[in-house]
Amino acid sequence: MHHVEIAGTGSFLPRQLLNNMQMYSKISNFDPDKARVSLQKKNIDTAKLSDEEVFNEWVMQVSGIESRHFISAEDNFTPYYEVEEMACRAADSAINEAGIDKNQVESIIFTTFSSKTLIPNPSCTLAHLLGIGKAGGITLNTACSGFIDGFMDAYAKIASGIYNTILVASSEYISKELSFSDPTTSILFGDGAAAVVLKKSDKPGILSLHSRAEYSSEHILLRAGEKIQMGGGPLVQRNAVNAMFDSAMEVCNKIKMQFTDFDFIIPHQANMRIIKELGKKMKVQYEKVVKIIKSVGNTSCASIPITLDLLRKNKIADCVFTPGSKILCTSVGGGYTFGAAAFTA
Repeated sequence: MHHVEIAGTGSFLPRQLLNNMQMYSKISNFDPDKARVSLQKKNIDTAKLSDEEVFNEWVMQVSGIESRHFISAEDNFTPYYEVEEMACRAADSAINEAGIDKNQVESIIFTTFSSKTLIPNPSCTLAHLLGIGKAGGITLNTACSGFIDGFMDAYAKIASGIYNTILVASSEYISKELSFSDPTTSILFGDGAAAVVLKKSDKPGILSLHSRAEYSSEHILLRAGEKIQMGGGPLVQRNAVNAMFDSAMEVCNKIKMQFTDFDFIIPHQANMRIIKELGKKMKVQYEKVVKIIKSVGNTSCASIPITLDLLRKNKIADCVFTPGSKILCTSVGGGYTFGAAAFTA
């Protein structure tokens, strides 16, 4: 078995940044009176707040999100290929950081649930956009935990000697999948992409991996031609915390490490409440749990690699990254799917 390391990372966020006040103009079926009651129970005085301001406070309370990026005409994407073109911009950055020629990439693993084009599949399209002529390619959909599954697949193919260098790209155009008549769901998500170059190494980089699935269509559902449906509230939150904790524990047990042994923990950026509860359950310092959801929202499978890239580039407040840091990532997605990864970066 060969060692595998992260050689480069990249990310891309669309130009349009919508804060909660701007989101309010898109939303229907929001009940400001009900929200006022909820906020007052948390000792937040809403007497002098407009409905828009109440909406902003409510979104912050239920999700911790202040803004999110949405694809718009400013990005100049080709219709039907928005997901792939976002991934291309992220992948270019990752390949450049890795210091390799793009044609050294032997395989592309693309994770997404939101591409508008099924054939050619997104990995083939991404290879074409990058100008890579002879790379293999597959596309995976395990919802929000897709990056971990793609990362694991890439590791296995390199560690076994099949390939030397693989590009893992995760990209989501979620804003088109939202029903803005459903405020509790539409406030959560944003668009974005990220990519990671993995390659064979002479020293350990990837330390431990875990993935599993457990069927459920009850709380998170997306059918062809429909919009994302989410329900369950506190139950979804509890399930998400437990699933990410258990996955992280599985990874740590394999290498006899504790959560406190890691420099950073990157959970899927689903909801600030979930992230905080996970940190408490892990009993780690609050600062070790990396959080970007406040300004980016939930970008599904792209959330962990976007966070990882921003961390490695020291673009996250209160997080000082140094090469060789030990990182633990853990995720949960609709399906349900779960996964975790431990590595040095």
